[in-house]
Amino acid sequence: MTIAAIGRTSIQTDYEMRRLLGGELAAKLPAKTVFFNLAERKSIPLTEPVLERLKSWGTTAAS
Repeated sequence: MTIAAIGRTSIQTDYEMRRLLGGELAAKLPAKTVFFNLAERKSIPLTEPVLERLKSWGTTAAS
């Protein structure tokens, strides 16, 4: 998994699945995760602890 982008309310991640034998690429999956307030039914900004954790993973994605 790599973090492709960090937005105000979401992160974009990219996943790759590889074959056990040979290691060739079997599948790719981009995913966008939106932080969401379920009660209000709307997106919310990423919190500072979440942003700090994302940065600690060594992402080069722009915030």
